[in-house]
Formats: sequence, C-alpha cells, structure tokens
Amino acid sequence: MPVLRSAIRELQLELPEAEIKGSYEPGDEYAFYADLKRIVTAAERQIMIADNYLNTDVFDLYIGPIPPHVSVRIMTDQLRGNLELVAKKYATRGNFQLRSSNEVHDRAVFVDGRCWVIGQSIKDAAQRKPTYMVELQDATKMRAIYDDIWNRATTVVESLT
Repeated sequence: MPVLRSAIRELQLELPEAEIKGSYEPGDEYAFYADLKRIVTAAERQIMIADNYLNTDVFDLYIGPIPPHVSVRIMTDQLRGNLELVAKKYATRGNFQLRSSNEVHDRAVFVDGRCWVIGQSIKDAAQRKPTYMVELQDATKMRAIYDDIWNRATTVVESLT
C-alpha cells in the first residue's frame, strides 16, 4: 500500500491544481468543506490548523484520512465539548499534537510550505455568513509567527512518532 500511495501522490503533483473557490456565500458550506478537505488531504509532511472555535468535526471531516506519516498540529484557545477526548483517540495514530493558546484570533491552515487564512471558524464557515479562504503568496513570515505562538502554547495532547 505505501508504494501505491506514493505513486498516487506523485501523479497528483503532476496534475494541475484544482481551483479553490476562495469566497463563499452564506449556505455555501459544502464548497468550503470540499476546498479545505482538498487542501489538507494533499499534505505530504505536515499540517497545522489554528482555529479558536474548533469542535470534533475537524477530525471527522478534515484530518481523519490524513496518513500517519503526516504530522498534524492543532492549536485552539477553547477545548469545546469532546474535543480533547477525540484528540486523545486520534493521537493513537502518532504524529499529532493539540495545543491551547489565547494568542491567536484569526484562522490559519498550514500545509507543508503553504498557508491559507480563513475568515470564519472552520466549524461555522459559510453557514449563515459569507467567508473566505485565501492562500498567502509567501507563507514564510506567517509560519514563523504561528510557530512562535505554537512554541509558547500549552500542550493538551501529544503523540509523536
């Protein structure tokens, strides 16, 4: 299976990238979901999601299918509902960390060397209000800012492989 997955990823890299819609009207939840899922499932090395209003849907809808060799980091300021419990279950796959910090307001998703900023929380995006998801041309500075915050954040769940 690893050889097959590697071959599929290699072929995907050669295909033109699907266009991300980028702006979403109220009620356009599925388009937002499909675009964000396409972004995170393309990860080959690492993902970091920063969003203060996450719930357990982030596991079921977005990061569940991520292969264990891809490092997944999530940062939020509030552990709503069963988020910590589900994070502990997800952590058994390895390469996962959940941290808490109140230093972040905006939503950001980092995949390998790229970064997208998101207007609304991932859990509510495009339900009742318009939102956006825009890729930064150069993710270097934003990545450095979020890595600094990550390093100061409180570890909630950690499983490194």
